[in-house]
Amino acid sequence: MPSTYSPEVVLIRWIDSASEVGTAWNDLKVALRALKNSEYPHDMMCETAGFVLWENDQAIAITLSMTHHECGPYILIPKVAILSKTPLHAEETYD
Repeated sequence: MPSTYSPEVVLIRWIDSASEVGTAWNDLKVALRALKNSEYPHDMMCETAGFVLWENDQAIAITLSMTHHECGPYILIPKVAILSKTPLHAEETYD
Protein backbone atom coordinates (compact mmCIF):
# COMPACT_ATOMS: atom_id res chain seq x y z
CA MET A 1 0.00 0.00 0.00
CA PRO A 2 1.34 3.46 -0.80
CA SER A 3 2.43 5.73 2.07
CA THR A 4 -0.79 7.74 1.60
CA TYR A 5 -3.88 5.70 0.79
CA SER A 6 -7.21 7.33 -0.01
CA PRO A 7 -9.71 4.49 -0.44
CA GLU A 8 -12.59 4.81 -2.87
CA VAL A 9 -16.01 4.23 -1.29
CA VAL A 10 -18.54 2.52 -3.54
CA LEU A 11 -21.94 0.88 -3.73
CA ILE A 12 -21.85 -2.38 -5.71
CA ARG A 13 -25.05 -3.98 -7.04
CA TRP A 14 -24.37 -7.62 -7.94
CA ILE A 15 -25.96 -11.01 -8.53
CA ASP A 16 -25.03 -13.67 -5.98
CA SER A 17 -24.58 -17.36 -6.69
CA ALA A 18 -26.97 -19.84 -5.13
CA SER A 19 -27.31 -23.50 -4.44
CA GLU A 20 -29.85 -25.78 -2.83
CA VAL A 21 -29.42 -26.03 0.93
CA GLY A 22 -28.22 -29.45 2.01
CA THR A 23 -25.94 -32.09 0.62
CA ALA A 24 -28.47 -34.73 -0.46
CA TRP A 25 -29.28 -35.54 -4.06
CA ASN A 26 -32.49 -33.95 -5.37
CA ASP A 27 -35.23 -35.44 -7.45
CA LEU A 28 -34.75 -33.89 -10.89
CA LYS A 29 -38.44 -33.00 -11.36
CA VAL A 30 -38.58 -31.32 -7.94
CA ALA A 31 -35.37 -29.37 -8.62
CA LEU A 32 -36.58 -28.18 -12.04
CA ARG A 33 -39.95 -27.12 -10.60
CA ALA A 34 -38.21 -25.13 -7.83
CA LEU A 35 -35.93 -23.42 -10.36
CA LYS A 36 -38.86 -22.62 -12.67
CA ASN A 37 -40.73 -20.98 -9.76
CA SER A 38 -37.74 -18.95 -8.54
CA GLU A 39 -37.57 -15.22 -9.12
CA TYR A 40 -34.07 -15.17 -10.59
CA PRO A 41 -32.30 -12.78 -10.55
CA HIS A 42 -34.39 -10.74 -8.09
CA ASP A 43 -34.07 -13.21 -5.24
CA MET A 44 -30.27 -13.19 -5.64
CA MET A 45 -29.70 -9.42 -5.96
CA CYS A 46 -27.17 -8.00 -3.48
CA GLU A 47 -25.91 -4.55 -2.60
CA THR A 48 -22.58 -4.02 -0.86
CA ALA A 49 -21.20 -0.64 0.18
CA GLY A 50 -17.74 -0.03 1.53
CA PHE A 51 -14.11 0.81 0.91
CA VAL A 52 -12.39 -0.58 -2.20
CA LEU A 53 -9.53 -2.53 -0.69
CA TRP A 54 -8.26 -4.05 -3.94
CA GLU A 55 -9.40 -4.32 -7.57
CA ASN A 56 -8.22 -5.83 -10.84
CA ASP A 57 -9.84 -6.75 -14.18
CA GLN A 58 -11.54 -9.83 -12.71
CA ALA A 59 -12.65 -8.93 -9.17
CA ILE A 60 -13.08 -6.22 -6.55
CA ALA A 61 -12.55 -6.54 -2.79
CA ILE A 62 -14.73 -4.40 -0.50
CA THR A 63 -14.19 -3.94 3.24
CA LEU A 64 -16.68 -2.34 5.60
CA SER A 65 -14.20 -0.99 8.13
CA MET A 66 -10.69 0.50 8.02
CA THR A 67 -8.21 2.10 10.37
CA HIS A 68 -4.86 3.61 9.45
CA HIS A 69 -3.17 0.18 9.62
CA GLU A 70 -5.91 -2.48 9.47
CA CYS A 71 -9.08 -3.44 7.65
CA GLY A 72 -12.09 -5.45 8.70
CA PRO A 73 -13.38 -8.55 6.92
CA TYR A 74 -13.76 -8.13 3.18
CA ILE A 75 -15.81 -9.63 0.37
CA LEU A 76 -14.33 -10.48 -3.02
CA ILE A 77 -16.89 -10.00 -5.81
CA PRO A 78 -16.20 -11.31 -9.33
CA LYS A 79 -16.60 -8.55 -11.95
CA VAL A 80 -18.89 -10.78 -14.07
CA ALA A 81 -21.44 -10.68 -11.22
CA ILE A 82 -21.47 -6.86 -10.94
CA LEU A 83 -24.44 -4.96 -12.36
CA SER A 84 -23.31 -1.48 -11.27
CA LYS A 85 -20.61 0.32 -9.30
CA THR A 86 -21.54 3.74 -7.88
CA PRO A 87 -18.89 5.97 -6.27
CA LEU A 88 -19.84 7.36 -2.84
CA HIS A 89 -18.20 10.28 -1.04
CA ALA A 90 -15.28 9.84 1.41
CA GLU A 91 -12.82 12.42 2.71
CA GLU A 92 -10.43 10.40 4.87
CA THR A 93 -6.82 9.85 3.79
CA TYR A 94 -4.67 7.25 5.54
CA ASP A 95 -0.94 7.94 6.09
